[in-house]
Amino acid sequence: MKRLLLTILLLHSATYSLAAESNSSAHSQSTSKNKNALFDPEAAQALAKQCDAIFEARKQEIVTSLLQLRQQQSTLQILTTENTKLLKEKEEQIKLKERALKEMYGEMKQEQTKKQSESDAKLAEAKALLAKNEEILQQINGIKENKLAESYAKMKDNKAAPIIAAMPDEDAILILLSLKPNQMGSILAQMQPDKAAELSKLIRMYPHTDKSMTATNTQQTAPPPQSEGINIDKETSANPQQQPNNNASARGTTIY
Repeated sequence: MKRLLLTILLLHSATYSLAAESNSSAHSQSTSKNKNALFDPEAAQALAKQCDAIFEARKQEIVTSLLQLRQQQSTLQILTTENTKLLKEKEEQIKLKERALKEMYGEMKQEQTKKQSESDAKLAEAKALLAKNEEILQQINGIKENKLAESYAKMKDNKAAPIIAAMPDEDAILILLSLKPNQMGSILAQMQPDKAAELSKLIRMYPHTDKSMTATNTQQTAPPPQSEGINIDKETSANPQQQPNNNASARGTTIY
């Protein structure tokens, strides 16, 4: 703004200097032509009007430029204000979105933690229930085996032997291992020699856990001491009436 005013003043002073120069040049010319002639006021007035017209035109150009500059400044100020407003709105929107994302992430994490806790609790409950069911099943199986063993222990050897021999080897071994050693020997003595030998071999190879069961039964009711295992020949010789009914007395089978 100061520059424009300074320009106007400079133009004004230049206009008057030009007018003065033109007056002086005209005066010198008139003086040179006619040194004795008088000053012409009409010519000076016309020259002054020309200078005023030039000044007014220049002034109007400067005013137009100032108006255009003010309009540009106003437009720039409006654009700057609008841009600042838009930037603030964008920043607020971004902050709101970030806040919403953080809240959603927190809720998802809490939900995942809750589901994981529920899943762990259900898994632990299922494991506990499975262990309890297995324990109950073992108790039932133990009761069944004990009752089955008691049933075969009460049966006569010549009746129990063919039934056990007809069973699958695994079931036969379980029943024989649940009996006392002397009862086992008596039943094996009533079987065919090859079947008795096969069952004796399987009993000897059976897992140690089942053998520990027979050891417990043996401790509860310990039989008379023997040299090595159970000798079927000795068991059969103790019962001479049953000896002609089987072929085990020919070779004999020892269970270790």
